[in-house]
Amino acid sequence: MRESMEATGGRRMASYIERRGVKPSSGWHFLERLTGRRAVRDPMRFAWLDHPSLWIKAGKPFSFVSQPYGLSLQDLREIVAYCEEHDLDVSVDAGASWHYPGATVAVEFTRRD
Repeated sequence: MRESMEATGGRRMASYIERRGVKPSSGWHFLERLTGRRAVRDPMRFAWLDHPSLWIKAGKPFSFVSQPYGLSLQDLREIVAYCEEHDLDVSVDAGASWHYPGATVAVEFTRRD
């Protein structure tokens, strides 16, 4: 079962990379790197910041993906408020999650450029 999840997760991550034309960041994976603001290194700040990854395109931060195991109404409110404050778009897709597919949901943040 675990092998099947890892294979599915690997395919999903490869698909994300191909669809977006991105590569993983080698630096810190902070949501603020997408906004250009100073990073806050408090891992307990938002419960929905789990299994984070930052993705680079054309040498610049392109997207940030968090893969929490679930989202509460409060989490959704925080995500929307954060996006409004920092001019970001967000997409939530359980079918795109590659960290424990079927158990997590992918929350992708991008700039509203």
